[in-house]
Amino acid sequence: MEKDKFFCNLLRLSWRSLALFSLSVLNLLLMHWSMAANRFLEGELFLYSRVANLLMCVADASMLLMVVLLLTRRVKASLAVTYAVTLAWSFTNVFYARFFHHYLTLSAMGQSGGLTEGLVIDSMLAGLRWTDGWVVLSVTCFVVLFRTTGRLRFSPKVLLTAAATPVIALILVGIVYSAYHLANPMTRHNTVLFKQRLHDIYSTGAKNAVPNFTRFHQGSLRVLASELYDYMNPITLTREQIRKIRNEQQNLALRVSSHSPNPQVKNVVFIILESFLSAPVGLEVDGVEITPFLNALRHKDDVYYNGHIHPNITIGESGDGQFIYMTGLLPLRDVLTVGEAKGHRFPALPDILSQAFGIGYRQIVMPTSPSIWEQESMNVVYRLDRSYSKLDVIGNVAGDLDDEQLFRLATQTDMVRQGKPFFSLVLSVSTHQPYREPVDASLVVGGDLLPQGYRNYLAACRYLDRQLKHYFDYLKREGVYDNSLIVIASDHHAHMDCLGMQGRITTDLPLFIINGNIKQEEAYFGPAEQLDVFTTILDVLQVKSSWHGFGHTLLKRDYEPSVTDDIWTMSDWIVRGHYFDEAK
Repeated sequence: MEKDKFFCNLLRLSWRSLALFSLSVLNLLLMHWSMAANRFLEGELFLYSRVANLLMCVADASMLLMVVLLLTRRVKASLAVTYAVTLAWSFTNVFYARFFHHYLTLSAMGQSGGLTEGLVIDSMLAGLRWTDGWVVLSVTCFVVLFRTTGRLRFSPKVLLTAAATPVIALILVGIVYSAYHLANPMTRHNTVLFKQRLHDIYSTGAKNAVPNFTRFHQGSLRVLASELYDYMNPITLTREQIRKIRNEQQNLALRVSSHSPNPQVKNVVFIILESFLSAPVGLEVDGVEITPFLNALRHKDDVYYNGHIHPNITIGESGDGQFIYMTGLLPLRDVLTVGEAKGHRFPALPDILSQAFGIGYRQIVMPTSPSIWEQESMNVVYRLDRSYSKLDVIGNVAGDLDDEQLFRLATQTDMVRQGKPFFSLVLSVSTHQPYREPVDASLVVGGDLLPQGYRNYLAACRYLDRQLKHYFDYLKREGVYDNSLIVIASDHHAHMDCLGMQGRITTDLPLFIINGNIKQEEAYFGPAEQLDVFTTILDVLQVKSSWHGFGHTLLKRDYEPSVTDDIWTMSDWIVRGHYFDEAK
């Protein structure tokens, strides 16, 4: 009788402990399926994907439980810690992804200072939804189960089970994967395709083109471990890799044209607009032009306009956009590029213009503090002499500078007073998400015909357009407009889910080049890449340099797309392998 009672109690405790553990697995599942439901994954999910994801969630929770068991040697406490960690990790990733559309990486955690900026916090808070109530439901279920579960004794068998579970899960993933592809006619007899699919699912770290898709299949712990390994073991480029980079670097056929530069130009002003799409340019709503100043600008004879620029940013968003424009390289795809690039040498646009074009003064005007997203460190990488930020505004500034404050600050810099040819980089911010409220209610148009997010976005675009006009008026008053090459570009696209415009407008970006002496008959106006802007600027100015970037010039009618798998790979080699550090 006593023996039967013991086994009944043991069975009851085992089921309760399994239920507590299952809540940890459920936390991870909700995180992954939130990414899938929001369409943040880069690939199509199959039956295998769903099975693999479930098994890897079990594996992740088991490995975490095993580590905590070794440290505490208490089963019930270990289950509580495992649950708390998985809940915090899950909710943090869901919250982070609504702003960045990616899982949280170690490199992003290293930028925690940037995550506390008001603009970022506001944007993430704007993503809160009623479905986030699952956290309350999950905690309630765990507390009820935990309080009704008696003491659970630690034994080697418990640890062995925790250790064996992830191994078994990984074996099952391999079996399911093999069975799925052996049953698939496309891959059963195609060894190359089979290996490619195998690489897509199991590769981690450096060369990963589909980081969200990979983590969905591999779980969090393995990818985080891989990222940590890559960070602690920087790659050394082989002779063959260096040879390929140099061959591409020296291939100028699609990077240099016979363009005749504007002899008046001696300065360069580069304005990067935040999350600015091509869609508002030329758009009229309720008979109102959204961007009247830009509309008039693009029709001028001395202006090149292309509204079909494809964004090349990855998980670094604005930092990636700035990196592409300043270096002519593509960003890393699985980690934040600025974290890897800071402290290293790159042939940056301001420095090239200083050496080959006679620029004597280089500055940046930004709406945030210099510390956000490694901006201060990247200013050194780009070789900028002077930085102006919200810290330079006299008086109290609540949050980041709006565009009126920003462009006013830009008119108060030293670029004209220096009396030297200058390079000025200006970063706007007012078209940044969230779009819950308009920057100015009087600028809202569209009525109920458009989603609220898009109406507020268009109001921000109208506001920005006015500030741009004021800044251009300043350049003309100072007598530097006619002798300056002025470039207006966007750092990246606005997220369609924030605008409520999925499938209704494209993510194309605009590009304006003013005073470039660009003839309509010599230029290309079709779909192009962000990567091409760096190369095109050097070509417009006919700058002689050993580095023209990996983009293609837009001053040739026979333009060919510049972004290929090889260019992604070589950009990755250069950034991770510190190619230009060695070249120095």
